[in-house]
Amino acid sequence: MTGSKRAVGALFALLVVGLSAASTSLGQAQGELSPTRQGSDAFQGLLDQTIEGSRLGSRQEVRVFTTILAPGEKVERHYHPGIVTFYVLEGSFTVEFPGQLPKTVTMGHAMVEPPYVPHTGYNPSATERAKLLNIYVSNPGAPFMVAVH
Repeated sequence: MTGSKRAVGALFALLVVGLSAASTSLGQAQGELSPTRQGSDAFQGLLDQTIEGSRLGSRQEVRVFTTILAPGEKVERHYHPGIVTFYVLEGSFTVEFPGQLPKTVTMGHAMVEPPYVPHTGYNPSATERAKLLNIYVSNPGAPFMVAVH
């Protein structure tokens, strides 16, 4: 299996975990990524994180999309009214939350951004673009980002 196909398979597994978490209480354990194929390399766990204190309702909407940031591009300060999980497909992406050191997520790694927490992010490279796969779980119709000034 090529690296690209393996990454797509792993991202699909991440999406399945996200959908599973959205259909259960977010405060409960999410279980294993591959309950039917334990020990197999068909599924590669990228991230398994429990979110507590979410304000999401009993129904959630799941959106999956990519974001491309030019070298040095910065995203305005904002928050998400849902849970964002992103996986870095190309390059790297740095996220800054108040009171914390910046965290740089590199290609092949994922991160969860908690809901309602203002932050900013940027492509730290001066020469390479960054490409992210985003999985967004929110109440139906919620915007992806809300600017904070």
